[in-house]
Amino acid sequence: YENIQKTVQYLLSGNSGELLLMTVCVVIGLPAPLLPIHLLWINLVTDGLPALCLATDLVDPAVMQRRPRAQHERIADGGFLRVMLLTAVLTAGVSFAAYVYGLKFATLELARTYAFTALVFAELLRALGARSATRPLWFMNMRSNINLLAVIGASISVQVWSQHSELLARFFKTARMSYQDGLILLGVSAFPLIVLEIIKSFQRYAVQDWGAEDRAGGAATPSAVSGRAGTRQDARRRGLGSQIPAATGVVLLAFGGGWLTWSLYRGTAAHYVTQKIERGSVVRIVTASGTVNFATIARVEPHVSGVIRALYCDVNMSVTAGQLCAKIDPRPYQIVVVQAKADLTEAETRLENDKVNLAQAQTAFERNEALAKRRAISRKALNKSRKTFDRAQSQMKRGEATAAQLQTVLHAAEINLGDTGVVSPIDGTVIARNVEVGQMVAESSDTRPIFLVAAELTVIHIDVILSEKDIGEVKLGDKVLFTVEAFPNRPFAGEVIQIGPSPRIIQNVAAYDVVIRASNSDLLLKPGMMATIGIVVDQRDDVFRVPDQALRYSPRDLAVPNASGKPNASLDGWSRLWILRDGKPAAITVQLGLDDGAYTEIVKGDLRPGDELIIGGSGGVLAKQKP
Repeated sequence: YENIQKTVQYLLSGNSGELLLMTVCVVIGLPAPLLPIHLLWINLVTDGLPALCLATDLVDPAVMQRRPRAQHERIADGGFLRVMLLTAVLTAGVSFAAYVYGLKFATLELARTYAFTALVFAELLRALGARSATRPLWFMNMRSNINLLAVIGASISVQVWSQHSELLARFFKTARMSYQDGLILLGVSAFPLIVLEIIKSFQRYAVQDWGAEDRAGGAATPSAVSGRAGTRQDARRRGLGSQIPAATGVVLLAFGGGWLTWSLYRGTAAHYVTQKIERGSVVRIVTASGTVNFATIARVEPHVSGVIRALYCDVNMSVTAGQLCAKIDPRPYQIVVVQAKADLTEAETRLENDKVNLAQAQTAFERNEALAKRRAISRKALNKSRKTFDRAQSQMKRGEATAAQLQTVLHAAEINLGDTGVVSPIDGTVIARNVEVGQMVAESSDTRPIFLVAAELTVIHIDVILSEKDIGEVKLGDKVLFTVEAFPNRPFAGEVIQIGPSPRIIQNVAAYDVVIRASNSDLLLKPGMMATIGIVVDQRDDVFRVPDQALRYSPRDLAVPNASGKPNASLDGWSRLWILRDGKPAAITVQLGLDDGAYTEIVKGDLRPGDELIIGGSGGVLAKQKP
């Protein structure tokens, strides 16, 4: 019951502090101190594992010797709510103070980083004291919940690391701050924990001999327990609620002292985070994703319908052009061929008879024509023989046409019979088989092919779609680096070989097809794999480069003279960098070149190898940076 109560109170206090911080800033007209990603991360880190560790905390050994709680006692009574609100005010106050300081002496991005980090630290540290509603931290056995200590230490380490990782900083939209600033925020964030534990210590004077009992592990005689039970229960019921006025005074004094300290040390000497100027490569990359396919794939499809009678090829088998891979049952087509041959033979026989009849009719007509010239026969007999000859010629032509037609039918039937043998159209390797023996296949372009044959497995193509914004930077021959999910730690290389001239419209946005060719000598890449691609559109090697963070830095005193001794100024087309010379910041103007998102090329400027480039710093307590 106590574990449930303290876990619920820990969760509600943290959420109330976040809500209070956001509400106060909105009401007084300040920008939102936390972004949605910050709130999501805070709830994930502080409401997850720490709450589980509190819920599974060891039970007090003397719990069975205490007076039973009242029958109608609720988990969230008045004392519970007062403690929750006090805790929320303390955690929100620490984060709000860090945020206001950031707004006054730094940028909005850095102020949000301060508020974000302070709130995470405060809630994690508060979990240490949340283990007990009456015992101060210094009377607890910290080794009894090693899991909670490990979770708090790991969470604080991850939070600090997120401020120094470029990837996580972009993800959380935070600014880089020094480890010194992180330690300061960690110390300030312990303020709510310290105040709450001091308040719990005041209860020691209300409940006599309380510390000795706890230090003894909770063991006590039944008489002693019954004598003190009512007093202890009353103190616990009052909780921290009776100490709220004193706590409020402590909070106000602490905030006032902190503000006075910041004001006094705001003008102390600045400490700069520097990095040596170096030569290196600046590579501009266009990122995209695409699908892996083989360079040339042939579909082996049936040209006739029928039942698969035999299969002679399988996946990963090398085949040559014309090699038989499958056999469709030929018997229906053999019957058609036999019938066509019989019809053709019959037609040829009739044609031979027609030829004989034509020859006889021609002979009779020629004889009668000669006799008619000598007036040996009548004209009627001559006309009759001429008609007989004409009919024989017509019959001969019809017979020839019929024979030619049946010859064509026989040829088509023989082709269909030959097509019952399914052969590979190219040399290559079978990469897919979609049928089994006994399965029915049909001659149709809509059906799946029987086989897929890749001409060359050692070369693959990647089909990519680029937006109108990126296509202008990509050109034929650009180098490409890509990875696939199956081998995330192995990069593959390729090049752009085709850029589609015609756009495709996707949601009213023009997109262009790009084809990338890459080597697949190890045969690791398979069709259908999704590739994460980086197209190298520009690259400068062995040039002066500076991190982009240095271009955003500006010291608090912008009146610092530049390297030439003149007041700080920027020229058109030039940018300003800050370097540390003779222990003092100096502004120099430089001409920028290629920018790859992490580093920027320096084309011209008073830079020398070994110069100390200022990328961050702290003046007084924390530093000011210019976005």
